[in-house]
Amino acid sequence: GGGGNGGGGADDDRDDDDDDDGMGFARAPGESLLLSGLGGGGSMSKEDDDDGGGGPRIDVYFAVAERIETEEDELFFSSPSITGIISPGRPIDDDVRAQRRRADAYVARSDLTDADSVMLYLQGGPGFGAPSPVSGLSLAEKGSWAGAALSGGYKRIVLMDQRGTGRSTPITKRTLEKKFGDLFALDDIAGRRAAAGREENHRWRESSINGGEGGETEPMRVAERLDEWEALNPELASRVGVGLGRAVEYLANFRADSIVRDAEDVKDALLRPPEEGVGGSTTTNDEDLIPPRPYGAVLGQSFGGFCVMTYLSLVPHPPRICLLTGGIAPVLEASPVEVYDRLWDRVRERNLRYYETYPGDVVLVKRIVRRLLIDDDDDRTSTPVVLPSGGILTARRFLQLGLGLGGSPSSFASLHDLIGSAFLDEDEDDDDELSRSFLKSIDNAQPFDTNPIYYLLHESIYADAHYSPSSTDWAAHRSLQSRMSSSPSADDDDNVTPPPPSSSEYDYRITSHPSDARPTLFFGEMIFPWMSAGGDYAELGGFGMRALAQSLASKDDWGRLYDAGNMREALLGAEGTEGGGGGGGSVGGGRRKCRAAAAVYY
Repeated sequence: GGGGNGGGGADDDRDDDDDDDGMGFARAPGESLLLSGLGGGGSMSKEDDDDGGGGPRIDVYFAVAERIETEEDELFFSSPSITGIISPGRPIDDDVRAQRRRADAYVARSDLTDADSVMLYLQGGPGFGAPSPVSGLSLAEKGSWAGAALSGGYKRIVLMDQRGTGRSTPITKRTLEKKFGDLFALDDIAGRRAAAGREENHRWRESSINGGEGGETEPMRVAERLDEWEALNPELASRVGVGLGRAVEYLANFRADSIVRDAEDVKDALLRPPEEGVGGSTTTNDEDLIPPRPYGAVLGQSFGGFCVMTYLSLVPHPPRICLLTGGIAPVLEASPVEVYDRLWDRVRERNLRYYETYPGDVVLVKRIVRRLLIDDDDDRTSTPVVLPSGGILTARRFLQLGLGLGGSPSSFASLHDLIGSAFLDEDEDDDDELSRSFLKSIDNAQPFDTNPIYYLLHESIYADAHYSPSSTDWAAHRSLQSRMSSSPSADDDDNVTPPPPSSSEYDYRITSHPSDARPTLFFGEMIFPWMSAGGDYAELGGFGMRALAQSLASKDDWGRLYDAGNMREALLGAEGTEGGGGGGGSVGGGRRKCRAAAAVYY
């Protein structure tokens, strides 16, 4: 039952003549493959031409998990050509030529003429790498979905780190600083100015529950801050503005449309090239001469399911079987705000169910929130709670722990255990010192610092060209503000279960008071503008990250991610063809291409 893994990739050159959508990457004929890392990862490089020449390089790393079933398999995967080790202490030079040889050896041995026995896994997120075989993903037959797949007819599982995650040109604050230094030129200056008044600023931030008017959490908007610097130092302000524009353009290439094309390139790298001479060309699009070779299956977890829907929408020949676990994009909603209007209802419902399961946590959560609130009218002196990561544990950040309430059946128990560890002395109501283990667990439970794509591009998974405009503009925040500014009408039925929410039910400053009988509601899987402006998250702070987040939220020219007609055609077939029924589309007509199934825990 042991597992081995190998992988391959390719160097791609940008072909500007074949670029209708900004993603026209083409592999040069006869180009060799790359293989890097002992045990097999693949690295595929791409060039993003955002400045008229060769732009920032994007590498895509992946591993291929497969079972070692024969002695021949064992000999191959332990051979020097694959392990890179001649003898103990004598590694082969890890240069490009060695990597190419390893990749060529793996692909030649696999000798795949199609991908029917290959399964692709798309990780949840956005912003997280794929699990590592064995250490992060069991390959035992009954140990995971992967083990079941390898025991059920699939020979290989592709585990791809989506671009910007894992080893695929990871996006962090530090990598952004190195790539777009001008964007962060104001950070040191702003940091020194804010240092002296940090506590006062913190008081203002927490008293502004979810930010100020218009989605902002500082008194001055990003554009106004740049205007201020334009008057003081025009050259510096110009550099920051140019850096901001380049960073936004760069990050726009890290969405699902790019991810699924990467997955297609990975598949092509693993397959034997089509026979030369068929129809006189190896580049023809005539499917009668070169039949399509889609993945046998894809499994998309959470955000990975959104990527599967993009696959069905944009790729002419998506995987034959599409499995979605928890991730179904709301493609029929009118706008991202409507998505969050519905999500807030679900979040409230899950909160009430949680408190029904653990009623004792109603009082405990109120106590934690009161400890974390810094109220200007409070006579006592409160010191901000600094997390091990350097961020500030505010009440609003604590309530973001609710992002797990919609997860697996164990998520309620996990949150309950975490809340129960909050106070150093839980028996003393007047002792509000928080335990070190609690603070460390908070950091571990909230990945925004280490995986900033989860913040920067979170709402962009709902940004689609069929919306007008396509900007998200802090949709979750705007939906919450709308709820807090409205109350149920007099015609609302007070006897319905659960009762309709009042405008103050979502205001934790009110519901955390001991005299308020309502529970304090956690937030869901949402992002807010204050996360990069209030000091809550150390790695999201500073003017550069704040300006980048605001600009991505305001971006109104996002491309298409989902096409209901194309999905319908891929799953049902065009009218009058095999599979019957279902609407038109432009991905590629004709027969039903694949089947899909979805599982959503409720």
